[in-house]
Parts: sequence; C-alpha cells; structure tokens
Amino acid sequence: MPDPLRRYDDLTFDADRVASGRIGRIVTAYVVAVVVGSLLRTFGLVIEESLTSGFSGIVRRFGWSSLLVVPIMTSVVALIAAAPFATAFFVFAEGRATRSRLAWILAGAVIAVIAQLMVTVPFGADAPALGLLGLDALAGALAGSVGWIVAVRSAPPPPMRDPWADI
Repeated sequence: MPDPLRRYDDLTFDADRVASGRIGRIVTAYVVAVVVGSLLRTFGLVIEESLTSGFSGIVRRFGWSSLLVVPIMTSVVALIAAAPFATAFFVFAEGRATRSRLAWILAGAVIAVIAQLMVTVPFGADAPALGLLGLDALAGALAGSVGWIVAVRSAPPPPMRDPWADI
C-alpha cells in the first residue's frame, strides 16, 4: 500500500492494479451509480415541474408510466454517454490508487455535466439551462459517492504484487 505521506505526483502508474480482480466491482459500481444518479435527476425534474404545474399536472400530461420510463431511459443514455469518461477515470484512479471520496464525487459531477453536454449540443440542440446542468452535477456527485461506496470503501485493498506471479 502506498505511503500516505508521499506526494500524489510521486506515485507511479501501475496498470496491474486495474486488472487485479477489481474490474467486476468497478463495473457494478458504475451501473449502480448511474441508476442512482438517474433516479435523482428524474426526481429533481419532477420537483421542478411540480412547482409550475403541480404533481397532478405531470401525471395528467405524461401519465404514471413516465415516472418509470424516464429514469430507465435516462440510465441507458447515461450509461452509454458517460462510459468513455468514467472508464478513463476508473483506469486513472485504480492505476494511481486514488481512494479519495472527494475525487470520486468531483469526477462524478464533472462526468455527468460533460455527458449531458455531449448528448445535447452536438445534435443541434441549444445548450442546456444552467439549472439542468446543476441538477446533472448534483446527480453525478451522488453517483460518484455511490460508486466510491461500492467500488472503494467496500472493496479489499488491491494486492501489492501480481497475484499470478506464483503460478
């Protein structure tokens, strides 16, 4: 385990850490985090719409099924749109043995905003409103926190040496 007193820049990148049996936990953490973030984002959109037209107006306008379909479709889009950025963060975090909750929360917030911009702006849509980007950042921060809990906090520490070296 790296000495916590060493500087962050002094740590070497160790690609073997990424492939040391933690990949399944990281993928599970990513999926769970995206679903939780999508639920928070949908809940925020429902609250915002309820303030203007009331909850009954939402149900009348979109139907009850929208409260189930919207988070599911948001999860699917977010899984795909955020995957390249999340993968890059996971490889970096595992290679540098970054176990900081704050790093995961900030990465989640930034990745959520980038994914939102990537989904809307290239297709000719206007840039999302600042409030929507804030909601995405909040949902991403929650997703990062959930990802940290599943992938880091509940995980055993990575091995110090290659587990296949003795075979």
